[in-house]
Amino acid sequence: MTLPVELVQMVAEFLPASDKAALALSCHRLYYIIGRSWSPLEGEDKKAFLTILQKDLPDLYLCQACVQFHGFPKDAGPRNGILDFSKPNTACKLKYRMSGFGHDYYMSFYQIHLVMNRHFFWPTHGIPLNALAKAHTFTWPSGFTIKEAWRPKILGNELFLAVTYHFYHKDGNRNMRKYIDGQIFDICRHLRTDYVRPWRSTPRVPELVGCRLEGDSDSNSYECYGETNYCRFCLTDYEVIIRDLGVKGWWIVINTWHQLGSGRTPHDPIWMSFIQPTFRCKPVLREPGSIRRTYENAEGFLS
Repeated sequence: MTLPVELVQMVAEFLPASDKAALALSCHRLYYIIGRSWSPLEGEDKKAFLTILQKDLPDLYLCQACVQFHGFPKDAGPRNGILDFSKPNTACKLKYRMSGFGHDYYMSFYQIHLVMNRHFFWPTHGIPLNALAKAHTFTWPSGFTIKEAWRPKILGNELFLAVTYHFYHKDGNRNMRKYIDGQIFDICRHLRTDYVRPWRSTPRVPELVGCRLEGDSDSNSYECYGETNYCRFCLTDYEVIIRDLGVKGWWIVINTWHQLGSGRTPHDPIWMSFIQPTFRCKPVLREPGSIRRTYENAEGFLS
């Protein structure tokens, strides 16, 4: 290093405590010049400092709950649910809620955080985006068939998730209606697909309410042609397509598009809007279909 010691010390004095600490630890010479005037770091300064160090620690991530580094399973996708923390850190996983997307698909903040670490840092960091991709099909002897697929994408340094649910039943609309009423899963935390009791604060998808009310007898038919709608409390767009196939049965498709944020902090307002229950949320004013158009029209990182 050829810079005068006085100049280095002068520059260091203008740096935030976290940056000064990182600079001092970059080599022995700088540590000797800057000294330990930055220690101990606490609160946000400590978190900012460890965030800088995280870039050089590909096998670890910074836990926002305890402000310490943890390891993580390399296959920490949606099937894992909450990440498999080591025993000393079990309490950390309980401090932040998860969000459900359909059957057997739950995403925690840290899965988003790890995916976005790979995007922001290096390919050796975090987990790949395709760890969040999943698809499966269930068929029952009674004729019910469910196909579900989850497709993540990174756009503008934020994670998006598109989900498709296909429901098919070969029998009449009464059985399909009964089946829909019994399906308890969330399009988002603020919209459900099952029959919602009056005392619940989470509303049902309006198009499915119509499907239930309009089909009160076998002679009635209800169809929906896929107009894009949106959640009033989080960044979710959705559409419902309902087709009466006559003697072949009923076919329902629910497509959803979610904007999940940058995964830098669990207090990101975008992520918080997903995990907060309806009674704690404020309505989000936006144009219906904006999340869908962003996902479908923009090219992003797919893996």
